[in-house]
Amino acid sequence: MTHKQIQTDRRIRSAFTAGVALLLIGVLLGPGRVPVAQGYNADATTAITGLTQHSSFHYEMVRVLALLAGFDKNEAEEIGVAGEAVDLGQFTGYKFLGSKAKTVTIRNTNRFGPNGRLYHFGRRSSQYEKVDADGARSNTCEYFKGGDRTSPNTAPCTVKGPELDQIKNWAFDLPGPKPTANELPRDASGKPIQPKTPVAIGIYVHSIGDSYSHEKCMIDAAFRFHKPIPFSCNTQWHTDPVRGEFTVGIAFTKAAANEVWRALRQFKGADGSNPPNFIKEFLAIKDACTRVKFAVDTFNSLTGETSKGIRCPGPSGTLGKSRRRG
Repeated sequence: MTHKQIQTDRRIRSAFTAGVALLLIGVLLGPGRVPVAQGYNADATTAITGLTQHSSFHYEMVRVLALLAGFDKNEAEEIGVAGEAVDLGQFTGYKFLGSKAKTVTIRNTNRFGPNGRLYHFGRRSSQYEKVDADGARSNTCEYFKGGDRTSPNTAPCTVKGPELDQIKNWAFDLPGPKPTANELPRDASGKPIQPKTPVAIGIYVHSIGDSYSHEKCMIDAAFRFHKPIPFSCNTQWHTDPVRGEFTVGIAFTKAAANEVWRALRQFKGADGSNPPNFIKEFLAIKDACTRVKFAVDTFNSLTGETSKGIRCPGPSGTLGKSRRRG
């Protein structure tokens, strides 16, 4: 094969690959479609929980932290459900004993929509915990200095500053830069969600988690979205049991959990400098089902709930019913 033929062949293959990628994106983003497993790769699968596939960090972990931070059971549930709805648009949690499961609808925060980078790939100022990892910066806007201003994935921070700070100002109703009217989260009726509410704090703590979740990609590639390589930018980063957030990326996940705790305590007007031991225990579990089960059991133990148990494979390979933690 001549050099010219080789070049032609490469161009054909590149065009074919690009075409397939665009086709897949079109299928995922067609009318009424929001990519769930493919786009978010959440670790809490339907097989584990019976719910829509979601993130154990955003839902199961957050609602336990909210309880420990001083919110009541219903507020904690609403915060956790709202946090997951930031990803899915609408999310329904576990059914409570004697009452219906909580459902929250949040619009205008879809990861693939115009505000996706604001709520899912936000950058932080030095008011947040710095990750104990090589290359980590206190102010994550620094990863994008000199970036291409014409590309939303690589552009530097604007004069409004880090996106996460803007979301905090809105959620806590603080002075300073906030999301614009077109960027505000909206409820099922299309009305802006009000700050200083459980739903608002759920949105904010989701964005905290994502800010750290995607930081390794920012360090490695100065990039604010998902792409196949480097692996830290791949969607599998969120769930891979060997190379993912709960293993090699644990420093990022730990800092995220600590900051979620601090935000919840700040919302209650309390000190958030001492994260509960639950965070350490939760993050130490590398198996997704066992991690979910531990968080659900902890929530049930703290609230007296008995209506939902998680079943995970036992030593014999059979499913063992979840028990409440005493």
